[in-house]
Amino acid sequence: MLLNKGFFLIVIILSAGCFNKSRIRNYNWELDSLRYYTLKMDSILTSLRKDIKNLSVDMNIRMDEINEKIDKLNERMKEEEDFISGRIGSYKEKEDVIPNEEKTIYDAAYMNYVRGNYNDALKGFDDFIKKFPESKLSENALLLLGESYLSLGKRQDAIDKFLELIKRYPNGKKVPTALFKIGIIYESANDMKNAKFYFEKVIIEYPDSPEASLAKSHLK
Repeated sequence: MLLNKGFFLIVIILSAGCFNKSRIRNYNWELDSLRYYTLKMDSILTSLRKDIKNLSVDMNIRMDEINEKIDKLNERMKEEEDFISGRIGSYKEKEDVIPNEEKTIYDAAYMNYVRGNYNDALKGFDDFIKKFPESKLSENALLLLGESYLSLGKRQDAIDKFLELIKRYPNGKKVPTALFKIGIIYESANDMKNAKFYFEKVIIEYPDSPEASLAKSHLK
């Protein structure tokens, strides 16, 4: 009887030892798994930090590029505003060399243009050109016809009037402006081939004109 009890006791002790060894092995395996996943998470976090840093650098570069483009656009707009302001004064000729009737009709059309009444301006300038085709103001009237069409969004009509001006007054003072305006119209329509053609034409044929300087800025 005592022998049997001793035998069972030994079996229990040995079983407990095996159980403990099994638990230890399980713990070791779990620890190894934890170490593996910890290292894996560290690797992922390191990669994420690197991606975030690169993204931040890229965003800063892009913001600098955007700000630079905005600055250039503002400069270009300022140049064009100065150019337009300077040119508007040249549209009027001296009163003592223009007959009263011509000046009255021209001024009425011009005032409609200045006030933004472009349809009335179109009619006025068109009537003026038909009535006084040889007037010193006819070249101005043709240019402002093109400008009026452009203000109404009628790009092709504007181009046609600017080309008519160039054809009728090949040596006229308004030719550089007409060429430049045609380039602007094509540029706004994303037709860079034609835009480049007219900008370069201004630069080559009228290198000292204000329009040539503006054309150069559009080719950058």
